[in-house]
Amino acid sequence: MAATYSPVVQQNATWEIQITITRPDNTPLDLTTFTGQSQIKASYDAGAAVLASPVVTIVDPVNGKLKIFLSIAQTAALQATSIKTPPNPPLPVWDVLIANTDKSQAYSILSGNVTVKPGVTHWTP
Repeated sequence: MAATYSPVVQQNATWEIQITITRPDNTPLDLTTFTGQSQIKASYDAGAAVLASPVVTIVDPVNGKLKIFLSIAQTAALQATSIKTPPNPPLPVWDVLIANTDKSQAYSILSGNVTVKPGVTHWTP
């Protein structure tokens, strides 16, 4: 079962987290044969627009460590979320999946809502 994690992403800034995936006995899950994928979508609906696809990189496979990353360009393209309660439109959703090479094992490791804070500074060349 995926852990719930609802990140706050700042527009116009790099966003990155690193996590360690462990087994129930608290030992790291060996990710040597795994890859990862992630999407931020407008909603859970099957046809919902993909707003961004964070890059999932296995950084230390033997110790179960991976990095999830959005570039400046990706965060700049995200629309700031509403501060109304409840938000209108609703907050975007996301999840992170990992799967082994032949896709015989796939796990949802993170899921939740995404809050996008408006950016003030915009990088200029």
